[in-house]
Amino acid sequence: MATLYTLQSAQHRIVQLEQLTDLTFQRSYLIYNVPAGQLRGRHRHQKNHSILFCVTGSVSVFIQSAGYETVFELTSPDQALHLLPTDWRLLYDFSPDCIVLALASDLFSKLDYIPEPYRPVFLPDKIIH
Repeated sequence: MATLYTLQSAQHRIVQLEQLTDLTFQRSYLIYNVPAGQLRGRHRHQKNHSILFCVTGSVSVFIQSAGYETVFELTSPDQALHLLPTDWRLLYDFSPDCIVLALASDLFSKLDYIPEPYRPVFLPDKIIH
């Protein structure tokens, strides 16, 4: 299940994440300049954990797992969203100034991606299959 952490000390953020999750990070990437109405994510993983930060702006993150669905609003760089491999994720409603920093526990592998959600996804004004 996805977990939202609120980080307290700017100088200890990465150390705190490693202590909280027992993960090391092998890949990082940015998501930015997302056109209005566009979606990102739309997958889960075999083994990769992800940590998302919204460095500027805001974004909504819909999470679907085998037993639950929830939405997280990332609006501050002191929030860290830990996504488990089993969390099917969909990022949407990017503000125009949104920059998302993602840290991944594993290097990119197309074989690690699972695009299918557990069941149909219903968001306001959107139906994702």
